[in-house]
Amino acid sequence: MTTTRLEKYKIFRALHERPGVFVIPNPWDAGSAKILTALGFEALATTSAGCAFSKGHLDSVPEMTRDVILQNAKRNCGRDPSPCFRGSSKRFRS
Repeated sequence: MTTTRLEKYKIFRALHERPGVFVIPNPWDAGSAKILTALGFEALATTSAGCAFSKGHLDSVPEMTRDVILQNAKRNCGRDPSPCFRGSSKRFRS
């Protein structure tokens, strides 16, 4: 069963509204995303820095293009029904 974008939004919002602490980890690649999901985390965030560091780069180098970061986020969160928050780096904002 595929979870729709709206359903993921509602789940993600509910995680923020329930009592207690909401912990959201930042997997740096698809393997760490799979492990964190298996450990029971209900949502994932993405990290451009984690992606850059796992490739041996700084977060601000030219090799870390918007496409590279978005492809990494897609690999990390694309197959998982859990909500995934993609933070936006200041350098890609218009």
